[in-house]
Amino acid sequence: MNKNDILARARAENQGGGEYEKQVLEKAGRLAAQAGLLFLGLFNKEIISYI
Repeated sequence: MNKNDILARARAENQGGGEYEKQVLEKAGRLAAQAGLLFLGLFNKEIISYI
């Protein structure tokens, strides 16, 4: 087995990502969206209180 064969097999195994990785990214995206909405709500409250 040469270097190119090993690299080709590694690429084939890592292609497409796993189900676990998709779940982690989905959960992280949801958490980031919630944090962004919280920040936006607090920021809007501060802006409105100055008016």
